[in-house]
Amino acid sequence: MSNKLYQYLGLASPKRGDVGLELEVEAVVGPLPAVNEKKWRTKEDGSLRWHAREYVTSEPVGAGDTLHGRIKYLTDKLQNPLIGVLPNSPRTSFHVHVNVTNLTPKQIWTAACAYWLFENVLVRHCDEGLGTREGNAFCLRLTDAEACLPRIKTDLKHHRFPFEKLNNDGIRNMGLNLSALARYGSLEIRTMRGSIDPDILTQWAQELNTLVNRSINFPSPANLMDTYYRDFGVVNRLLFTEQFQNIIRAIPDWRDLVEENIGILCEIAYVHDWDKWEAKLDKTVDFGPMRVPIPVEPEPFPDVEEPQPPIEAFDPFRARLNHDRNFQFQVRRHPINEDFR
Repeated sequence: MSNKLYQYLGLASPKRGDVGLELEVEAVVGPLPAVNEKKWRTKEDGSLRWHAREYVTSEPVGAGDTLHGRIKYLTDKLQNPLIGVLPNSPRTSFHVHVNVTNLTPKQIWTAACAYWLFENVLVRHCDEGLGTREGNAFCLRLTDAEACLPRIKTDLKHHRFPFEKLNNDGIRNMGLNLSALARYGSLEIRTMRGSIDPDILTQWAQELNTLVNRSINFPSPANLMDTYYRDFGVVNRLLFTEQFQNIIRAIPDWRDLVEENIGILCEIAYVHDWDKWEAKLDKTVDFGPMRVPIPVEPEPFPDVEEPQPPIEAFDPFRARLNHDRNFQFQVRRHPINEDFR
């Protein structure tokens, strides 16, 4: 029996619940309410504007029939017109943490590859024509974050603790945040816009939970890709509900969007023999009576602003002189190209 993620995290058993939720909200009229009940809690978020808050579940919650009511309890409080919520601000988003503490590292990588296979079409669905999700610096698609590929491959060749090398800001800001594995035991998907429609948010969270849990039908990432090349329709039917399959097929050029990630994805899916990798990983890591959690890099200290010298009185002559000097310097360093004269 292969070791599971909860063992690498130093937990006695897998976490309960299916998904953890984070909803970022901005409002331009009035202050946002503090919601600290029904497993919701409120956090301040300095990265947002206006009246801004982030609402997160205090623990993983079930992704079944009760999820819609839990989300609607929150969104009903946010739909008050006196608050003036910006429902689709480019700075806000809805993050879903899918609990994977009961999966093995190989199963987790298979789930990640299954998501990446459809990521571009899923992001198009999340964007809904707003133009705020594709290329967003806080939810980069795999095709936008190729610089992270060497770090991912380095972790895959590491035989001590899986996911140990993925704790950095570059990985954290990907649409699929793998650094959440070591911190929370989850795959965090950050691509959905900051909607306050409970139907949209519920369907998205449930489909992601379905995708991750159905991906274990494929023994490994390599098997997933082999199946894709043999019969793409099988992969689509196995990973999504019938209703969501229809939503995907209705997106223009959806097959082309899937194809965009294939080249990068093959570098991950065929990086090594997954059975041998997992067997070696199980032999290398011996928990014994004392479980050793995955090492997590400490958060960097926040930047401290250096004291600035006092502002001098404005001198128009000196300002003009500095402007002329800078202009002359730029002309010497960057001569005008003949083609553009």
